[in-house]
Amino acid sequence: MFTVKITLDFEYSYVNHPNLVTILHNGEQKWHNRLKQKQIIIFADVDTGPQTLEVCLSDKTDADTIVDENNAIVEDSFIVLKNIEIDGYMMRSVINSAMSQKIDWTQNTGAYEYIKAQGKDPDTELEHSNMLSLNGSLVFNYQYPVAKWLLQQRNDQDQYMFNTLMKEEPELLQEVKSLLDMEEPCAR
Repeated sequence: MFTVKITLDFEYSYVNHPNLVTILHNGEQKWHNRLKQKQIIIFADVDTGPQTLEVCLSDKTDADTIVDENNAIVEDSFIVLKNIEIDGYMMRSVINSAMSQKIDWTQNTGAYEYIKAQGKDPDTELEHSNMLSLNGSLVFNYQYPVAKWLLQQRNDQDQYMFNTLMKEEPELLQEVKSLLDMEEPCAR
């Protein structure tokens, strides 16, 4: 068992009051309060393997979103998880790919109806995986030890970029390959 230090950097806005936020690590509550600071530090005991960090927003009401006469949002309460640092390793480069949202539509009926009225699907409309403007949670899945997991994430990203390049820019890929396959060493 290892004790890890997890630092969460937030950006937030609120209309009536700071939002109530709960932070869970592997289902265990680590922090529960109104979000009034830009950084929260928690400590968690972990074994090697899969880990889950969850940031939950639970007390937003329709009164926390102000709309104009055209039903456009003018002011809103939200939180953005800008960065996670685990044992000194910054997660900023993988935060969007490793994070998902869980929205409880029974707690967000006004938002659900607002999105539907615009002809959109509420289950696919949410654009920012690290932003939460509805009652629900941001879920960040990672592996411990973190350094090994980050290397794997980087390898996966590089492989994805290479595969995309092969499909979309075959001429550029062929040019790079010809440069790498040169028989003569480059002059110094």
